[in-house]
Amino acid sequence: MAPSAGAGRRPDFAIDGLYDEVVTVDDETALAVCRDLEAGCGLRVGGSSGAAVAACARHVATVPDDGRVVCVCPDGGDNYASTIGCDDWIHDQGLDLDRARARLGAVFAP
Repeated sequence: MAPSAGAGRRPDFAIDGLYDEVVTVDDETALAVCRDLEAGCGLRVGGSSGAAVAACARHVATVPDDGRVVCVCPDGGDNYASTIGCDDWIHDQGLDLDRARARLGAVFAP
């Protein structure tokens, strides 16, 4: 459902043994993060990036205080103004971004 996202499946290029963990992020959460990044940081990103940041936010909670985490955002959001950036589109998809924000908790807030 989320434009630019991976349709909730492991990508074909993911080769077993070359990664430590696969984290699944639902569309609702990915899009809530997209909206929060724009509102809180002025960063407009696409659904794939929203999912990456949501997964990173979950991971950060498990990292020691002296640890470092890098998150790569694979797409920008300029092409998604009529979808991710549109309240009507979000509503028409039946998405509740506040519910997604509640699932993320205090780890990520604008």
